[in-house]
Amino acid sequence: GRRVQLLLGRAGVLADMRDIEAARADVEEAHTLALELGDESGIARSLLVRGEVERDNGDLAMAIGTLAEAVDHFRALGDEQGAADAIREIGTGISHHFGAFG
Repeated sequence: GRRVQLLLGRAGVLADMRDIEAARADVEEAHTLALELGDESGIARSLLVRGEVERDNGDLAMAIGTLAEAVDHFRALGDEQGAADAIREIGTGISHHFGAFG
């Protein structure tokens, strides 16, 4: 639903501002709401944003697991763009972790 999208958007902004705890709170609220609504797309998107927040906080192993779960959800929905976005985020996390791009 719309509230799920708004929460995820705000979580992304908060993460960019390095307010990780507030970003996490919004992601978890969005994920719970998506589950309650049966919003499969919202569940997949919340996993994607959760993985980004985990990655940005240095939790690479957790982020990879969460993003892989997002890939599975997107693929189950037939959303190849969403799956590609999640795969790209995994690659970004690995690259940054190992210093491939500075």
